Amino acid sequence: MSGANSSDHFRPVAESKKGGAATQSADACAGNRDAPATASANVAAVSGNAGAFVPSSDASSGAGEVSLGDVAPQAPTNASGDKPAASPVPASSVTATNDPVSAVESRTALDGKTVGSAREASFPAESDNPNEGESARPRRRWVWVLCITAGILGLIVAPVGTWLLVVWSKGRAELRRAIAETDAEFPNWRWQDLLASREPLPSEEDAWPIIAELIRRHKAYPQTRKIEHNDGFWNWWRLAFSNHPNCRAPDVHAQALSQWYASAAGSGLPELSAQLQQYRRARVPVPPLADAPVATLLPEHNELRSGINCLRWLQEYYLATGQHAQVEAVLLAQWKLVTSLDDDPFLIGQLVGVALEGLAIASIERSLAMGEISPKTRQLLASELQQRKKLNRFLWMIRSERALWHETFERVSTGRVSWAKFVREPAYAMGPSSSGSGSKDWWESVQTFFTERLPEKVEYGLTYVRRHWSHTHILRLCNELERAAQLPGDQLRPKVEDALNKFVRDWDQGPARLDISGVILPVWYRLVATHLSRQARFDAALAGLAAEEFRLQHGRWPTDWSELVPQFLPQVPLDPWTGRPMQLRPTSEGMVIYSIGHNGADDGGHPDRDIVFRLYDPDKRNLPPPPDKPDKALP
Repeated sequence: MSGANSSDHFRPVAESKKGGAATQSADACAGNRDAPATASANVAAVSGNAGAFVPSSDASSGAGEVSLGDVAPQAPTNASGDKPAASPVPASSVTATNDPVSAVESRTALDGKTVGSAREASFPAESDNPNEGESARPRRRWVWVLCITAGILGLIVAPVGTWLLVVWSKGRAELRRAIAETDAEFPNWRWQDLLASREPLPSEEDAWPIIAELIRRHKAYPQTRKIEHNDGFWNWWRLAFSNHPNCRAPDVHAQALSQWYASAAGSGLPELSAQLQQYRRARVPVPPLADAPVATLLPEHNELRSGINCLRWLQEYYLATGQHAQVEAVLLAQWKLVTSLDDDPFLIGQLVGVALEGLAIASIERSLAMGEISPKTRQLLASELQQRKKLNRFLWMIRSERALWHETFERVSTGRVSWAKFVREPAYAMGPSSSGSGSKDWWESVQTFFTERLPEKVEYGLTYVRRHWSHTHILRLCNELERAAQLPGDQLRPKVEDALNKFVRDWDQGPARLDISGVILPVWYRLVATHLSRQARFDAALAGLAAEEFRLQHGRWPTDWSELVPQFLPQVPLDPWTGRPMQLRPTSEGMVIYSIGHNGADDGGHPDRDIVFRLYDPDKRNLPPPPDKPDKALP
């Protein structure tokens, strides 16, 4: 068939993918026999908005036989010579041939695109967009990137998750064993058991209401606040009991005490002090536990220092005015106040008790340095010291810490307290600082989050995973300390130090930063020193009362322990720091009995370096106030 045949004509065809092309193929395959013999068989497949012009064949060319190779596709022109834009032609305008098979074999190229046959048009491509193939490839690349990233994260997360699971599981198993060990060796060690183990104290025998009222009245006086804010008074007060217990108060401080006593006497403080002798003992009420029991606040315990200061001010006023009977009554009243913390279930309470005992012993030394104490009161004080020496406050500290830490960990396990709140309460908020200054911009906030807050959160999470190990270590350390607490001082110290050093080694072998049990280590080293110093202080005070009794009978001070044992003392007091007899030495003003203390050096009975109890000759007692410039302390 020649492309120059005058009977040939062109028909523009523009089809959509799923409309015109598919309909044209369907019409061609239907084989419409009613169509005239000269009807043309036009097949076109158009991509995009291109127009296809297919020649029409006549009957002489053969049924449905079309040759497209001799005809170049052209776009018809209008009267002005412009080429109109191609417009879609509905499928009904396409005329089918009598032989559909020959029509679907032809192909042509339009606008540089390959146009398939009608058979191909009947199975269209997925999209008319020629750029869709290129856009699909980036999407496939993103899928691969995501898959590879997920695989890398999986390789990292899986081992870490496995390690955390192993640490958690082993920690729980080890904790169960530690609790079983504690139950077997130390029954009734939990918090409620510790409270129940205390001796019952009927309300009619409890002096705490009297002590609480005494403290309230003492703190309510304006003169009390005036003295408490007087630095000069407190400097003298410290020096009087430290360097010059045998000297009277300067006139200015004696006058301040007289003014305070005038208001105190008017409100009945001396009577309240005397009433304390009518009670067997006292007991501070136990406050409700905080969410984290180890962080429980003890406001009433801290008020006891004001209470004993009130009694000591009364004693100082009576010493200055020569009222020796009242001095002795106040000395005994101080020990009634001290008894309020004998079986206190808090470590802080026991430490306050140790401090109050030291102040009460200093009051005995002060009274002997200013005058004499009657034989009856000396006997009562010696009995009180002997009884209180048997009280093992160090043991109460251990049991208290073990019970409260266990209660805290149990509350974390049950969800009553969050781990982050227990360890620390940081502000995790992003953005400006909590002060509202807005000094940080968004980039600084992001940097702060990733460099500070996020690592903190991760650390909290890791310490939470290891909390069973922390719980286990604290239980076992407290068990070791309780075993050592029953030993004498010279044996207790190396035993406790061995237990603490072993704990440190075990703690260092693991991820120490993630084990919060290490926070209690420095505390226990100091608590051991406090316990040994307390023992030495009681032994020195008992020996001092015995030496005063010896002086009253023999008119001189003892020169050796053999002169005191066994008539005045049951046995030679041993220095808990060395295990050897305590030092007993004469001085220019009398004599001193002392322990070398925690530094391990014999400083000759210096009050700032050693643990001392000083005794003065009768003519060296109740001396005038010391010079304004205090003695220079040892370097």
